[in-house]
Amino acid sequence: MSIKKIVAASCFSLLFAAGIYARTKDTGLKNGSKYIKMIAGYAQGVLPGAPGMKPRREYKFILVWESKETPATFYWRGDNGLMDCRMLIVHGYKQAKEGQRMEDGEYITENITNSPLKKGDTLEITPVAGGKFPIPQEIPADAKNTLFFKTVKSTWLSFAVKSIQTKPDVVMP
Repeated sequence: MSIKKIVAASCFSLLFAAGIYARTKDTGLKNGSKYIKMIAGYAQGVLPGAPGMKPRREYKFILVWESKETPATFYWRGDNGLMDCRMLIVHGYKQAKEGQRMEDGEYITENITNSPLKKGDTLEITPVAGGKFPIPQEIPADAKNTLFFKTVKSTWLSFAVKSIQTKPDVVMP
């Protein structure tokens, strides 16, 4: 191989890498911590009762919406890959005291379509397994334990979940 070809290939590689870097830098996601305040995150294993089925891990996040802009959609990227999320408004949520366990059913949820979402509302975000949905290109593949969301007026934002409480596994009949 001649020196000209080596230099040309090196220049092309550098330009290609610079283009990828510039695109990644331009589409980097902003931190969405000014939009939400995390109250609690839960993870629970579900062991299937039927032989041959795989166990799964389910997540639930309780957060307070801190913006006047309405959230449009949420995604969760954890150990199960990227998952679409269901949003519900929470009424009557009580924070667990030290040494106390919170169980499901201690608060009431309502569909967002039934009640307009406003700043200060408490939300339940639940990743939903299965289904076919397009993964937005802006969401990085290497992020883990992160909620990705978009408001009606914003681009994609990210919120890294730092603490997830583990509930005891549930065995299905």
